[in-house]
Amino acid sequence: MSLFCRSQQIFITFFCRLFSIYVENNKKTKVSAPTSGGGKRFSLTPGVLKWSVLLFFAAVWLAFVLYENVQLQRIQELSTFLCTEMYFDDMMTAPAGLLSYVATFLVQFLYYPVLGVTIYMALMYVVYLLVRKLFAIPQRWSLLALVPVVLLLWTNVYMGYWIYYSKLSGYFFVALLGVIAILAAMLAYKRVPGWAKYPFIAVWTIAGYPLIGVYALAAAIMMGAYSIASDGKAVSRILLPLLSVALVAVVPALYYYNCYTST
Repeated sequence: MSLFCRSQQIFITFFCRLFSIYVENNKKTKVSAPTSGGGKRFSLTPGVLKWSVLLFFAAVWLAFVLYENVQLQRIQELSTFLCTEMYFDDMMTAPAGLLSYVATFLVQFLYYPVLGVTIYMALMYVVYLLVRKLFAIPQRWSLLALVPVVLLLWTNVYMGYWIYYSKLSGYFFVALLGVIAILAAMLAYKRVPGWAKYPFIAVWTIAGYPLIGVYALAAAIMMGAYSIASDGKAVSRILLPLLSVALVAVVPALYYYNCYTST
């Protein structure tokens, strides 16, 4: 039985139906133009959109708590977290050590499903807000910011019996925390002045790889791609992507051969 197997159709159907109404309304040039009968067409106003998003998160929270509390406790039982220096040092012997350490810490809260799911959905809401902020998504298209949230949910929805085979510590929170780190890094990068983008990418990749692993590399690639699309200087549009690719290729190898005892 996969996680969320009895309730996934509820929130997926809800999201698809809400999104179809949303797209249909945005195709209209006058969403509130009077009809022939003198009334007004139904429109997704900013208030309706805001409450629709909150309702989506509430529905997912409720489905987890009501239908999957036993499964969540099982996930917690299969995870190990020790509040000791030795455990922390052991986690840091591989890439993404800090990310895994924090994720395993948060997994322990699933022992109390209401508390654990509340933390999980609060972090999901942070993803939604960061996506809206990063891509400057207007209110009328705000439901698009739920797409990464749904994809992240999907990574845990279809685990099934793989929860017994997964070797990734704290997997239930790892991807979620990693995406938050990427979005936060991209927001910071957009605010960095042109000359400082070079050291920013370098410091981020070198310092971020041992802490959050592949998510630091993904953010570096995104920074390079963003520079191609947005940087005003032709030289920067060439050098910044080359720098990000070079760092992604070199930094993991340097850590592998000089720092880590496990992978």
